[in-house]
Amino acid sequence: MWGDLSDIVDGMRWAAGLSVPGVPSNANPAKVLNMSLGGSGTCGTTYQDAINEITAAGAVVVVSAGNSNADASGFRPANCNGVITVAATNRSGYRAYYSNYGSVVEISAPGGETTITSNGVLSTLNTGTQGPVADTYAFYQGTSMAAPHVSGVASLLFSLKPSLTPGQVLQILQSTAKPFPAGGTCNTSNCGSGIVNAGAAVQAVTEKVFLPLVLKNYDPSIPTPTPTFTPTPPPSWQVLVNTDFEGDFPGPWRAYDSDGSTYGEYYWGKRSCRPFAGNYSGWAVGAGANGAALSCGSNYPNYALSAMDYGPFSLVGATAAELRYKVWQNTESNYDFVCHYASIDNAHFYGTCWSGNSGGWVDRVFDLSNVYTLGDLRGQPNVWIRLRFRSDSSVTYSEGAYVDNIILRRCPSGATCPPGGSSALPAGSRMLEFPSSEGPKK
Repeated sequence: MWGDLSDIVDGMRWAAGLSVPGVPSNANPAKVLNMSLGGSGTCGTTYQDAINEITAAGAVVVVSAGNSNADASGFRPANCNGVITVAATNRSGYRAYYSNYGSVVEISAPGGETTITSNGVLSTLNTGTQGPVADTYAFYQGTSMAAPHVSGVASLLFSLKPSLTPGQVLQILQSTAKPFPAGGTCNTSNCGSGIVNAGAAVQAVTEKVFLPLVLKNYDPSIPTPTPTFTPTPPPSWQVLVNTDFEGDFPGPWRAYDSDGSTYGEYYWGKRSCRPFAGNYSGWAVGAGANGAALSCGSNYPNYALSAMDYGPFSLVGATAAELRYKVWQNTESNYDFVCHYASIDNAHFYGTCWSGNSGGWVDRVFDLSNVYTLGDLRGQPNVWIRLRFRSDSSVTYSEGAYVDNIILRRCPSGATCPPGGSSALPAGSRMLEFPSSEGPKK
């Protein structure tokens, strides 16, 4: 089946309650859009602009990764920013033989593995008539069967907590996903964070109710003690992301190499080489096809362009917002950098970079109320952040950079949020700091 792209985009916009010329408005806009369609090529501005508007309106867009047994980054809308791209698993939890895969996949779900009835997914048929069961339902396979699982769980989350943002829905889906079984073809670098887990996701947003204990043999002659009430402490920081690299990584982050495999693939990766605390930290070039082969203490490569992104998240109603993390840096001064950036369109990023030697682990704070060029991001409905490592064509040093204990947090309206610790560099460190920007990611 073929469809005109402009008609598809108009349908997406109308479903989310956005205006479409010449079409009556949708009185009941959807909070979750499920899309099982696509073709090869880049996302393009037509798709991306519509998706940006839809997510800014608070709706989630779930898309199928595709059934070509290929990297989903070559297919749209699976490769668009801001969507939840879903790969398919078989009943053993392994990647289904037909399912697309790759770094653009956020999560996986059951999609069936063969045309055998017992191994497919029971789906409805759009026959246009109401007839026998055989005319209404059938067993199918594909990422088009997997994506509705994720859409259904996202809908449950909105029904329990309507105030969730699209970024928070994705974070919950990924943080509660079931790990892939060992020995399969799926892992967190090619099939997303795991297999969608409806029960765990719902439990993550469900309020717990504790009932009072009723005692037997109640004696009315014994006076009831006056209860002592402990005042409820005022609300404080709301943590959006807390990454210490002791659990799964990238988890809610998207880790990638901006120039693909042009100069080798080097991602931010969980490694045990130089932890700040615990057993692991994030090495700027420690993952990817080439980075995973680096031994601890190796020099970072030339032309490194590793990034880890998180978003979108909302700062509507926030009175403060910041990214805090630990960093260890040993890079060529003036040429190789560690940067933190923010964006409000997931295309143009602005922030600050450092080069040189930090002299050990140091605190770094990114105040989102005072971003280079963008200014104050409080009140923005969609914000993205990025940690970036960049090197030029010559001179590399040992290791480069690590990060650990990453916390992204916002202070809700009416809350009391004490400031964190100092971000001063230790004595003897040699760092160069300067504002920086990036255009659309490659």
